[in-house]
Amino acid sequence: MCLVLLLTALVSVLESANGATLDQRHEGGRKYLTPEDFILAARTPVKRPTDEEIDAIQNAQLFEGDIEGVENADMAFMHDHINGYFGDIFRLPYHSSLNLAVYPDKLWPDGIIPYVIEESMTNEERAAIAQAFDEYKHKTCIRFVPKSNGHDDYIFLKTNRAFGCSSYVGRSGGNQTVSLEIGKCFTKGIIAHELMHALGFFHEHSRTDRDDFVEIREENIRPGKSFIII
Repeated sequence: MCLVLLLTALVSVLESANGATLDQRHEGGRKYLTPEDFILAARTPVKRPTDEEIDAIQNAQLFEGDIEGVENADMAFMHDHINGYFGDIFRLPYHSSLNLAVYPDKLWPDGIIPYVIEESMTNEERAAIAQAFDEYKHKTCIRFVPKSNGHDDYIFLKTNRAFGCSSYVGRSGGNQTVSLEIGKCFTKGIIAHELMHALGFFHEHSRTDRDDFVEIREENIRPGKSFIII
């Protein structure tokens, strides 16, 4: 009995020293990242996504695995006809991002993206988001800023428990969700990937001129994953 109590106390001390564990959810008050989150991000080694985590951005219910707001059937039709009528809509020989001339309201003014995060996220999850934000800060002119009362459009980074990682493409208006599955989507690379969609980018492998440069070998595609590529 004494041994059990001692081990329980030791676990409690270790958790207090290291911050919240992955399953220990916070209960309020922190809608935005803090300086402490960025300090923890800088101290935390960047995690390489596992195969299971990569699977989280390959949801067969979503267009190309992780894009919200687009029907798979509609986009399959568009892919086949992109150089016809839809090519005129995009006004580009290819499309891998939203065109400002066609979608002026879908891009974020001045590269500023207001954000809110789910308040119950753990320290580790917040640090992973901070790592992704810092990646954009250090390599681009994009800035993620805490939402203020003057921001009508913003992204809301929230968790889910069984739906993978997903985002809308471009500024969709109002509260725009970037959804991250607990235990699968919280790596710098995956979060940066979903934020890229929110900025207005599709997948590079979806470019309509793709087949001019690469050959898709279907036999090399993992079983059940062809919807991501073709």
